[in-house]
Amino acid sequence: MEGNEPLLLIYLDAYHLGDPLFLRSFAQDLKEHVGPVILVHGSGEEAERALEANGLLSDAERQSPEALRIVERAVRDLNRRIVHELNEAAIAAVGILGTDRGLLQQNSSGKLLTRNVNWIADLSFKRGVPVIGSLVSGSDSCDHEPPIGGTVRALSDGLEPFNCTCILFATNNKAGLLADGKLIAQAAWKELPDDVPIPEIEAFRPTLETVRVRVTSSRALRGTGLPAGTDLV
Repeated sequence: MEGNEPLLLIYLDAYHLGDPLFLRSFAQDLKEHVGPVILVHGSGEEAERALEANGLLSDAERQSPEALRIVERAVRDLNRRIVHELNEAAIAAVGILGTDRGLLQQNSSGKLLTRNVNWIADLSFKRGVPVIGSLVSGSDSCDHEPPIGGTVRALSDGLEPFNCTCILFATNNKAGLLADGKLIAQAAWKELPDDVPIPEIEAFRPTLETVRVRVTSSRALRGTGLPAGTDLV
């Protein structure tokens, strides 16, 4: 661990990435952040639109080689788009896929694991911004997009020695996590209603024993270290 700087593992969810204005504003917020950051994302809404456009609607159809290629391409394209937008804002972003250097691996039971995350952490502590697309190599020689929860859990577990905190971006919602764009009082995990629109919120429940999970806003990143927010407990 380098010093005691909190390393932020920021999940860029499909909801926010689906907003055409989000990446540009996020880049400006991130540019004002001081401290190590790693970004992680899935295929976003691009994959869903492409699958529907190709008539691949059922679960069975979405496991076909054609569907897997569409989703893989969506992850790669989105990774390039995020990196480009950050680079345009003079942020030293580096595109990385889960298949690079065997970063993400899936064991025989289907659980995702990380292999040698130190180089990712080193890059972030040197003020680069790794942008990780969620892909893993399959036994059928195809690259798959695993459930994003598994990817985040694997990365957060591997990065835990680096004082890692997972970051989720909230939207205005019934739980009152945001009021007029500002986070308000702490909310206990058990008090959050089932319909809180924080995408894939259940994905982060298993990380709570070892890694802090904080709900915040993009603008709260401006400043040094851990942004103000609501910790899930």
